[in-house]
Amino acid sequence: MNHETQSHSNTLVVCRLYIASHFDLLTTYNRMDDQQVFNALLTRIGFIQSSAAITTNGVMTCTDLLLLSKKDLKNIYSVIREDNRNCQQNNMVKVPISARAKLEVIRLELNRREICNALPDADKINAIDDASAASFIKEQAELDDAEKTTRDQLPDVGIVKLSHTNWWSFKQSVLDVLARTRGVHGIELSYVVRDEDVGDYFDNYETIMHNKLVACISHEGMQYSTDNKHVFTFLCDKTNDTPVESTVVKSQRTSDGRAAWIALISLNESECYKRQLKSKKAMSMN
Repeated sequence: MNHETQSHSNTLVVCRLYIASHFDLLTTYNRMDDQQVFNALLTRIGFIQSSAAITTNGVMTCTDLLLLSKKDLKNIYSVIREDNRNCQQNNMVKVPISARAKLEVIRLELNRREICNALPDADKINAIDDASAASFIKEQAELDDAEKTTRDQLPDVGIVKLSHTNWWSFKQSVLDVLARTRGVHGIELSYVVRDEDVGDYFDNYETIMHNKLVACISHEGMQYSTDNKHVFTFLCDKTNDTPVESTVVKSQRTSDGRAAWIALISLNESECYKRQLKSKKAMSMN
């Protein structure tokens, strides 16, 4: 079973466990198909009279929800509002604000675990109520605003031209640029060149969700491949016509930015390379 199939299977299991935990019908719900499980989930979080309006707009399973963006959900609610304009008052579809908030938080929870290769947590989803959903969305909005303000206020970072003697300055300036550049997931590209291949999503050492994602987001899949190629192109440009150009070019066939970065670190921070530089410097002084 490939990663995508396994992940979608895990998502479905979470939805079934969610329903079972509230209705005590585990055996029955385990036999139900995706759409029935999702309909029950919508009803449970408050889409009592409006679940059909969600499913008829293409969101029929937990997997469909996982693939949506926040903007996609907003577009669905806009379509529902437009349809209401042509309906009589008693036929209008009402979508409770509290239900929308909980569905968005569930979407985010499933999505974050998906991109981090972390199993969905039924207990986490079960704990999402009106108060926790409102608090989460407010906290997320404040965090997004704070990050945007910080990025806008930071001065531009210039990348120094790499030589035999300024590796550490070059390295820091590259990391600074990647920390200010957002990839496909909206997460800073520094996740591509982090020290660990993958962090522990369940560790409690990182309480800010954005930082947790930087540490844990998966180095697999099409979205990572796009970000990785972006980093490779960036490194190619910044090491062009420098002593380490050939080191980066070795990763050209796969456009592997992470591999190129690790190779640069291995070269410039190895004891052997440092001794070679010292030897060249001594010879130039004679």
